[in-house]
Amino acid sequence: GCSLAEAMHNINDNAQTYSDCPSLGSGDTISLPAGTITLTQDLPVVDTPLNVVGAGRNSSIIDGGGVSTLFLLNLPTYYSNAHIIFSDFSAKNISQETGARCIAVRSENSVVTLNQSVDIENVDLENCGQYSIALGLFGSNDTINNVNVNSTLGSNFTLGIVSIYPAGLTLTNSSVSGYYIGIYHFVFPSAPVRNSNIDIENTTTTQNRVGALIYSENSPDDPITVDVKIYNNTIAGNSAQTGDGGFTNITSTTGLIISAVGNSHMNLDMKNNVIANNLFDSAKGNCFFGTPDYVGNVSVTTSKNLSDDTCAGKFGGSDLPNITNFASTISILQDNGGDIKTMALIDGSAAIDAGTTISSLTTDARGTTRPQNSIYDIGAYEKTSADPPVPGPTDPPPDPGVITPTPPRTGVTIGIVIVVLSSLTFIGYLLVNKYKKHQSLGTSEK
Repeated sequence: GCSLAEAMHNINDNAQTYSDCPSLGSGDTISLPAGTITLTQDLPVVDTPLNVVGAGRNSSIIDGGGVSTLFLLNLPTYYSNAHIIFSDFSAKNISQETGARCIAVRSENSVVTLNQSVDIENVDLENCGQYSIALGLFGSNDTINNVNVNSTLGSNFTLGIVSIYPAGLTLTNSSVSGYYIGIYHFVFPSAPVRNSNIDIENTTTTQNRVGALIYSENSPDDPITVDVKIYNNTIAGNSAQTGDGGFTNITSTTGLIISAVGNSHMNLDMKNNVIANNLFDSAKGNCFFGTPDYVGNVSVTTSKNLSDDTCAGKFGGSDLPNITNFASTISILQDNGGDIKTMALIDGSAAIDAGTTISSLTTDARGTTRPQNSIYDIGAYEKTSADPPVPGPTDPPPDPGVITPTPPRTGVTIGIVIVVLSSLTFIGYLLVNKYKKHQSLGTSEK
C-alpha cells in the first residue's frame, strides 16, 4: 500500500509520515514486487539500516527514468553492527547529475564502523549516471556476489564498484564495464583500519579506462597491511589514451594497478588471471605494480597468470607472459549462460586448460563446474565441450569520452591523484548529502 519512497521515509521515522505503510524502523526489509517501478524523483537519504530484497533480478526492476538516484544510506555510528542486504533486483537509467549513485552505504562523519556488514547479491546495475558511483561501500565488511555493473553513458569520472576504508571486501562472480575505474579499493592515511582484506574471484572488468585499482597509503608512524587475493579473473579490453588524464597518464596502464605507498604494505596473491589486451593509446598497458619510490611495499605470490605483454613476466616462473594474438581467442563481454556476463574463451585459446588448481574455487562466474578436462582454465570463464561456438574476438571498447588532459606524473604523485579523484567522486559527491541534519562533515569531505 505504499511507494518505494514512502517505505524508505517510514523506515527513517518509524512510520510517522505515511500511516498506510507500516514500518518497525531499523532493520526493516523492503520487499520489491515483480514488475517495473518507475521513479519520478530522488529517493530519500536513509539514516537507518534497511534491506532491499526483490523477486529476482529479471523480475523486480527499478527504472530511474533518468531523473532519480537510488539508495544512499548515511548511518550514525551507533549502527556499527548493522547487517544490510540488497538482493534480487535490477536498477537502470539513473540520473546523470553529478553525484548520482545506485547503491551507497557509508557511516556518518566518515567514522569507520568495522563491524558493519553489507551483502549485495543477484543484482544488476545499469547506467548509474555520469560523474557517479554505481556501487560504493565505505568502512565495512562487504560481500558482493553475482552482480553485473555496466554503463553505456561514457566514463567521465565514474566508478563501478568502490570500497573505501574497507575492513574486508569479497567480490565474486561479477562483471563491471563502461567506467573510468571498474573496481576501486582504497585505504588512505586517515583510515583507522590497520589491516584490510580484499578477495576478487571469477570477476570480469572490460571497456573501462582502468580495469582495477587497489591502492593503500599511510604515514610513517601509522602502518597498515592489505592482504589481496585475485583468483581466476578476466581483466581485458580496457582502454584509454593520452589526454584522458588521471591514472593512465601516470602509469600508462589500463588493466590492473597495484600500489602501496608510505608505511603501508600489500601482500598480493594472484592465480589464474587473464590480464590482456588492455591498451594505452595503441600500446599494451596490462599492469603496474608499486611506484618507483615504494616498489618493495608490494609482495607478490603468483601462479599461472596470462598476459599478452610482459605483465605476467613480472610475477613468477609459472606465469604466461607475451601470449601473442590472445585477443583473437577471447570474446567480447556478453551473455554466455548463467546470470553474469562473461568473455568466453574461443577454441585454441592459450587460457584453456592452462591454470593451476584452486581447491576453494569450484565454479566459474556462470556457475559452470571447475575444472573441465581436469585442468583449470585461466580467467573468469571455464570452457566446456557443450559451449556453442563463440563469434568474434575482443572488439575495441567504445570511445569513453573526453577528460581534461592532465600532465604526465611519476613516482609518489599517483597517491596525490588518487586522493584528489576520491575526494571529487566519492567524498565530495557521495558523502556530502543535502539534509541540514548532516552538517557536521569534516573539512576534507567538504
